[in-house]
Amino acid sequence: MIKAVDLVPTLAGITSISIVNIAAAFILFLLASSSLYILPAYSDGLFQDQISASVGERKVGLFLKMTPPVITTETLKKGQKPTIEFRVFNANNNGTYFHVTYQIIIQKDKETLLNQWFHHHYGDLKLEIIPRNSTTTKIFAQKDAIFDIYTGTLDTPVLVEGPIFLDGGLYHFKVKIATLDEDTQVLPDNQQTLYQDSLSVGEIENKTITIRDKPIPVDIISYYDKINNFRFDNKSMQIQFDMPFNWDVNRLNKTNIFVHQEISIPTSNDFSSNRSYTAAANGIDISKSVMLDNSNPKKDVIHIMLSKNQIIQVANELAKSLQTNADLIRFVLKPGNNGSSNMQNPMMSHASTVPMSLGSD
Repeated sequence: MIKAVDLVPTLAGITSISIVNIAAAFILFLLASSSLYILPAYSDGLFQDQISASVGERKVGLFLKMTPPVITTETLKKGQKPTIEFRVFNANNNGTYFHVTYQIIIQKDKETLLNQWFHHHYGDLKLEIIPRNSTTTKIFAQKDAIFDIYTGTLDTPVLVEGPIFLDGGLYHFKVKIATLDEDTQVLPDNQQTLYQDSLSVGEIENKTITIRDKPIPVDIISYYDKINNFRFDNKSMQIQFDMPFNWDVNRLNKTNIFVHQEISIPTSNDFSSNRSYTAAANGIDISKSVMLDNSNPKKDVIHIMLSKNQIIQVANELAKSLQTNADLIRFVLKPGNNGSSNMQNPMMSHASTVPMSLGSD
């Protein structure tokens, strides 16, 4: 371990305030200079997750939670201010680590929306996101007296205002842990794990199909990424749409991942008259991943929910059929023969938490 305070006694003739400032500056220099020594851990597309990795001889977990669990472009337009909770804990006994310094980066479509250092003496940190259509991100919070970096708690979150969560899709979080246990004890370069996670904001698409010259509204919420190329084949009675996706099996094997599409359609038409549905992804049947909420007699809500194992199965099938270069999911939804699984209760969230171990590049 490197202790910045070990250098302080050699700085003779400097006031105590200056010593603290120099120590803080030294720590920040170490933090900034250690970016080349990173151990990765991954996750993708959930609303909360915990990722664990080895930090020296310790198993250190990072818990991320987005509240509320279902965030869409529609709810954000109504003034919703989501929060993101970060908690660093001992993965063996669930004890919270104190005196944690985080570097938090938030990216969307390879554009960096936030890149800032934060500190919390008791380990837990919460950011409240205030979406703004702006070119810069502003932070409103107190700064730690020693390190001059932002600090917050679960009760007094850091306010982050900027172009975060303005659009639906995946928001990539990169979190590096630089201190544990002691404020002035910076982890060695080879122990500063980079945790990578992606939280999703639902993108709502309002579409219309025509059956027997009658317009039928179809509403789709994509909880993973934006959909495109929506179309309807009246002859085969198929709703089709695409979504960007990386099918690389190596990436999928080391990533917690969950894909969820929600399609709402009225029941009084030929498409939904059976109140049963089948689905395919890139030509591969995924009907077992279809769940139906038919609690409303006038509207069906169809959920296509692909877990990590199901996604990997599809990826392997695509590899066998030499479709490894596909960079999207081609969804097809069509009427079934009363084979959809019914949901006894309406869907309340779009993902689950699955612990994950350290990955590698």
